[in-house]
Amino acid sequence: MWTGSPVIIDEDKPAEERARRAAQEAVDKAISHLGTRPGLLTARAVSGRPSRALIEASHDADLVVVGSRGVGGFASLLTGLVTSQVVSRAACPVAVVRHQGTGD
Repeated sequence: MWTGSPVIIDEDKPAEERARRAAQEAVDKAISHLGTRPGLLTARAVSGRPSRALIEASHDADLVVVGSRGVGGFASLLTGLVTSQVVSRAACPVAVVRHQGTGD
């Protein structure tokens, strides 16, 4: 039975930590490419349910930025479940960024 909460056993923790470090390195690299002032942006890699993690982070944030979801046409006008939950429950303003792909 799926409870909606992942169960992480001790044997999984090294793999989880490697994945978290790899995600953090990707985040750090993206921030360095932006060329912003040090301390202007804070990002961190976390594991767990995305909406819950973003909502919790919103309590210490000035702004949460999320992407929209959709695949062209009418679907591109809709937001995904995570985005909808964050927009409705965040403790700070939320900016939803729509992907500007080909044909948009």
